[in-house]
Amino acid sequence: SVKYPPLGHRSWGPIRASFELPGYTPESANQRTIVAAMIETPEGVENMDAIMQTEGIDAIYIGPSDLGLGHGFVPTLDMPVGSEHEALVLKVLEGCLRNNVVPGIHTSGPENAARWRDHGFRMLTISSDAGLMRSAATAALAELRGSAEKAKSASPYA
Repeated sequence: SVKYPPLGHRSWGPIRASFELPGYTPESANQRTIVAAMIETPEGVENMDAIMQTEGIDAIYIGPSDLGLGHGFVPTLDMPVGSEHEALVLKVLEGCLRNNVVPGIHTSGPENAARWRDHGFRMLTISSDAGLMRSAATAALAELRGSAEKAKSASPYA
């Protein structure tokens, strides 16, 4: 569903032309498209080798909160070192390494991402789109409020 023929059965659709990507062809798109499966349930962990050995799977992605929640742990991105939750994440990582699949994980930020990078994860997210937009909006609002306060205190009419 994510690759164009002959590797898959994704439709061409009229929207591709709007991307204006020079040299965009089914072949180049197939080379650039990454297929990542998520493993977050007990069944997924139990069957991870079969999932990772599925033809076309390039990467495995873990959402640690969902992985933990599905296994009866408190959902968190910052599980303690040495915890059962961490051991479960490392078990999936070991499966990725064993099956030559890129291991990916969602993290709570650069420090947490560095922790997992040092363990061997190679695809790391450091926030969500919503988190990044909220941070940018909060910073912009703080800047605007700060400039309003400066303008107010500098004005002889304040």
